[in-house]
Amino acid sequence: MYRTSFTAAKDQPKGEAASTQTDEAAATLPELADRLKKAPRQCPNCASTHIDRAGSNIFTFNGARHCPRCGCIWTPAWPLWGGAVALILGVALMGAGLGVLVVGISEAWRQGGSSGPPFGLIFRAVVLTSVFTLLGVIMARQGIGVLRGTRGKVAVFDPGNKEQGG
Repeated sequence: MYRTSFTAAKDQPKGEAASTQTDEAAATLPELADRLKKAPRQCPNCASTHIDRAGSNIFTFNGARHCPRCGCIWTPAWPLWGGAVALILGVALMGAGLGVLVVGISEAWRQGGSSGPPFGLIFRAVVLTSVFTLLGVIMARQGIGVLRGTRGKVAVFDPGNKEQGG
């Protein structure tokens, strides 16, 4: 797994808590997500500012985060501009897919002449259209969800162990 270490607050030593939090009973995942919304650059469990980046995929805009102090793992929320970019790229990919289909079929008819269009050209156009359209729909759906506030939210996967961090 790819990891990069960074510290959110420059004036604090690595691993120090950015705010004073009481050592109450273990918080639930929604409580941890609320804490993360209020202070996105620190661990929602132990408030440590020493955070590791722990990989990413297409649905995590900026990669997952891991707190080495308590073991909490979460993903930050998508920014609104990221949702807008995903929506624009998704619509562009769907348009490119439609363009490939139109150009592929017209080229097939032009090359076919009186014998009809070659099946191979039409098949390639349909496959390429399907790929572009599917990717475009996935990206546009993610972008719309982020802009509406239903996708790309803060997600805490493992709350970690608060006692482990000290």
